[in-house]
Amino acid sequence: MATAAPHRARALAAVAAAFAVLLGAGCGKLAVVTTSPKPQPFTIALAGTPGPDEAAILVAETNGYVAATGLETKFLDTQQPVKALTEQHADMAIVSEPELLEARAHGAQALAVAALIQRPLSSVITIPTKGSEQHATGRVVGTDGSARSAAELETIDAAARAVDVGARLVGSLLTGRMHETLGATWNYQALEPALQRKNPMVEPVDRLGVPTYDGLLLAVRIHDARYRGQDIRALLLAFARGQRSVVASPDAAARIVSAAAPGAPPRLVRESINATLEGRPAGVPWGQMSEVDWHKFGQWMADHQLISSAPEIDGCTAARVCPFTNEYLPGEGI
Repeated sequence: MATAAPHRARALAAVAAAFAVLLGAGCGKLAVVTTSPKPQPFTIALAGTPGPDEAAILVAETNGYVAATGLETKFLDTQQPVKALTEQHADMAIVSEPELLEARAHGAQALAVAALIQRPLSSVITIPTKGSEQHATGRVVGTDGSARSAAELETIDAAARAVDVGARLVGSLLTGRMHETLGATWNYQALEPALQRKNPMVEPVDRLGVPTYDGLLLAVRIHDARYRGQDIRALLLAFARGQRSVVASPDAAARIVSAAAPGAPPRLVRESINATLEGRPAGVPWGQMSEVDWHKFGQWMADHQLISSAPEIDGCTAARVCPFTNEYLPGEGI
């Protein structure tokens, strides 16, 4: 997929602003005044408000890496990020790999251009209790009731019985209603019982038999990938710089995230950033997505009837776009 030429209008505006020449009052001298053009908004849709998962983006914005691209990131809180993207309410969406594949199966013209979190966030959390290891009446696991959670539980333990607890995965653990749940995130939600000294046992689903996949992706419209390649490439470079800053100074990143998400306890934010850094795949550059992993996970989704058929990964062309591409990442596709 080829990237497009720079936006002509923005380029002309930048040149005009940089070389505006004014006549100095009274002294007869010419003064060259350089000003920056107004940043162009770039809206990112996500389900909720930005937090530790978006640390690289928030740091990139705060440290001026995004401003250097001529863009300005704005967040849109929506329950349907891909829909907001395809209906042009947003320029980018933050979604999980299974969410993107499901949306594409229903016709969404969306394309992943980077992995924000490069492993599944879903996990099994167990609060140990007396006799919990015996499972005399069978394993009982609280889930959100979704088809995807049912497929994950079937893969992990086909004999287990699911109990729908809705969104209260962690709450059901803290109240004692459930001793085991599936679906809460290991890098944030699982930390709450840990901070309350409940001694949870936490296992990401990719350690329990579910094929690994990207927990969070940055997706754009296929049309924009073709014609706004310059913007996408510049933005991903800024986010990659933001990620390097997070790695170099997690505490500074936590302060930035806490300022952007005042409702999140600062200690939880700090612990979440540290957990995310510790849990990332070793030796994999930020943003990179694996063709092998996408193929295996897409087949797993098809096998569990979450999508009608596994997505085509090989032989992608402009006419038949794959669900992801690495070509806009730093050092790629040039």
